[in-house]
Amino acid sequence: MPKLVHLGEDNSQSAPRPNFPNLEILLLSACASLQNLTSSAISFQNLTTLDVHFCKGLKYLLTYSVAKGLVQLTKLEIKDCRRLVSIVGSTEEEDSGNSDEIIFRRLKHLKLSILPRLQGFCSGNCIAKFPSLETSSMSNRLKLKIFTAHDQTLQLTNEEEDTDVDLWEWMLPIDK
Repeated sequence: MPKLVHLGEDNSQSAPRPNFPNLEILLLSACASLQNLTSSAISFQNLTTLDVHFCKGLKYLLTYSVAKGLVQLTKLEIKDCRRLVSIVGSTEEEDSGNSDEIIFRRLKHLKLSILPRLQGFCSGNCIAKFPSLETSSMSNRLKLKIFTAHDQTLQLTNEEEDTDVDLWEWMLPIDK
């Protein structure tokens, strides 16, 4: 769906009733115009798997409030989103300048690849923690951007071999 911009229409006149209240798996692929996953029209509270591939319009994937609501998330995979700056970003209303913490309590699998503009997992002063993470797959360069050397928030118990999937991305053109 290359022209998809938003996942649901928000109705400002009344409180929206969420669609797909039992949504567990969300795969977004080749949604070139998608801006982010923020929508009061879709419930993410039961989401266990989130796969996002080839969504070149994304600058950030989730807002803080949506990310905090992902209490069941066990797998997160993001691939080839060339404009993605951070996975968790803030809206102007949420950006109060205060430090914020998001704990992905059930996240076990994290895979990040071909994200040339990624500056960090969260924007601003947000700290992300992954107490249940079992496997991760990302380049050393991305690990250093997301999890600094003295960052204790990433605790891996069974890390996969580092694939350096982003090592060659400097050769790929970035869509402007």
